[in-house]
Amino acid sequence: MLDTRLEHPAAALEALISELKQGQLGSELWERFHAAALRDGVENEVATAYRGVSVRHRLQKLPPEAAGDLLVHAADFFQGALGDRDTAETLLHTVLELVPSHKEAFARLERRFLEPRDNLRLLDIYGLVAAAPPKWADDIAHCVVNALAVLPARSPLPDETCRRLVALVPASLGV
Repeated sequence: MLDTRLEHPAAALEALISELKQGQLGSELWERFHAAALRDGVENEVATAYRGVSVRHRLQKLPPEAAGDLLVHAADFFQGALGDRDTAETLLHTVLELVPSHKEAFARLERRFLEPRDNLRLLDIYGLVAAAPPKWADDIAHCVVNALAVLPARSPLPDETCRRLVALVPASLGV
């Protein structure tokens, strides 16, 4: 299907998801799927299919790691094929909600928010991963302190982010 004409993008995506459920599915097939969508001009159909499978009730049917990987591939498509950074960001954010330790999703979002130094958004993703950091908790705690130090008083952190960030406080401090 990927070598000829991609006539049924939703069916192809379902087949990839089925393989993803069974175990590790290399990124090569996902890249071929995205390339076929571009080649055959069915980008909108693939985007619609990704939107359909990225809803919460569909993701809950997958193991968390598989759901995270699916969303990363969807983010790749939206960013790479459609140039839709906002949807890609939303998908990567959802990955961290499902799998806080997902290194790739974390690295992508952290890079995105470090560049313009968007401290509120950085602190939000640090809060998402605080319970199961994809890198050393001390490193993330250091980043949190640096982001908090320059946060203007008129831009308070949401309570939920603060609650999540508490997980980075070492137990030895007796907090």
